[in-house]
Order: sequence, then structure tokens, then C-alpha cells
Amino acid sequence: MQIIDFILNVAAWILWVNGWMQCRNPVKMDRPLTLLSTLKASPPKISVAWFYFGGFLVILLIKTLFLHYLGAPLQTTMSIDFLLFFVYFKTGSFFSMASMAVASFLKIALIAYIWVWFLWHLSRKGIADNLVNSLGDSMGLLKGRHVLIQVSVFLLGGVLGWLGLGLYFSWMGALPSNQETSLLLWQGLWLSLSAWVGLYWLIVAMLSAYLIHSYIYLGPWEGWDWLEGMVERLLSPLKPLPLQWARIDFAPLVALGLNWLIFTALIRLIQYGYQSRPF
Repeated sequence: MQIIDFILNVAAWILWVNGWMQCRNPVKMDRPLTLLSTLKASPPKISVAWFYFGGFLVILLIKTLFLHYLGAPLQTTMSIDFLLFFVYFKTGSFFSMASMAVASFLKIALIAYIWVWFLWHLSRKGIADNLVNSLGDSMGLLKGRHVLIQVSVFLLGGVLGWLGLGLYFSWMGALPSNQETSLLLWQGLWLSLSAWVGLYWLIVAMLSAYLIHSYIYLGPWEGWDWLEGMVERLLSPLKPLPLQWARIDFAPLVALGLNWLIFTALIRLIQYGYQSRPF
């Protein structure tokens, strides 16, 4: 159930991003040609963005129906893992499942934007320019801003997003009704920081794909050159170390181990920081 929810969230996020990209760089699309249209004046053109936004809403509706009608016979509640705690929703309530569908999408959307930001900044110029430009365009208004501003917007968005969700969850009964604003802001801070820990899985995927491509030819796709350039930048701090033996480079394996150590340390640090709240 969780896997299907994740896949639908990713699909909805892709449609959402494409819709906003079309709003910034609109492409007009003619209405379908019909016999009636030949007798009347040509109707106005429709922005492609509305098709993406419409698909986004359809996926959220499908996900809500799926969670409600297929989840209810299997279990009475479903939860969203926010790393620091779980929030539970009643599968028997369509309203509760709709709330879960939106909340889980917002969680994935924040992590996905952080992944895109990371890939965009790690990409080398002159390699797979179309792909890199698409990553930059998906950043929307943040494109061209200073890195500190971009990071601050992600952190602030996470804090304010959880503040809104926390107040809503308190109203609907998913959280205690006496939630204080200061507590929600504190939770939002650490939840926003924990979203960055999701980069662990992206780095694992990048290093794994790099290792496979290093020993198996997977075709002339320019994306492999793009991946190789990014991984080389990731591995650059390890270059001074003697990690090569014959034709085997152990740097990616060492990087995987270091990535796991950093991930584990950050998880414990965030959990400790959250639990040591001053109020």
C-alpha cells in the first residue's frame, strides 16, 4: 500500500512541476477539431499547464479512493512516517484519507524539490544541457537566487508547511487538539531538517548506478555522462587517497560507507535535537 502511495505521489509531483514550468514558459494547445468548430469562430487556445494540473488533481483523487476503498478492508488506520513521529488516519473516512493523500504528497514534494536542487547544483556545465536546464526550470522562482536563499526557502517552507498541517491535523483529530503553536514550529524545524536526510537515498542510487555503468556498457545516452560528472564531483574529496588497485576503483564503495555513517549520525542528531526541546 505504501509503495503504491509513493508511486502516485511521485507521478502527481511530476505533473505539478510540469504545470508550473508551463505557467512560466507557456505553450498553447488548440482545442480538438470537431464538426461544430468548423461552423463557429475558432475557440481560444488552452494552456497546456491546465492539463498537467488537471492530471495532478486526478491522481490525488485516485489515490484517495484507493486508500479509502482498498485500505479499509485491510486495516482500520494508515500512517505517515515523519521520521520523528507518525500521524495516523482512519481508512474508513474518505475525508481522513483525502487529508492523508494531500499530506503525503506535500512530504514527498519537499523531498523531491531538495533532490532536484541537489542534482542541479551538482551537475557540470556543458554536459546534458537540456536535462540540467530542465532541473533549473523546475526550481521555479528560486532559479538564479543565491544558494543560501534557496536553502532558507526550503527550510522555511517546511516549517510553515508543518505549522499549517499540524493545526489542520489538530482540528480533524489526527493530533491532540491542544497543540501549541510553539510546539508545532519546533516540530516543523526538525521535520524540515530531516527532509534533507532523504539525500542519502539519492546518493546511494547515484553511486550504485555509477558502479554498474563503470563495468557494464548501457548505451550512448548522454545521461550517463551527466551522472558520471556528478559522481566525480561527489568523489573529489577522496581523490588524494590511494583507493585504486589495478583497474578497480574503491572510491564509490568508500563513499557509500561514509554516506551511511553520515546518514546514521544525522538521524540520531535530529532525534536528539527534537527531543531536547526547551519547553
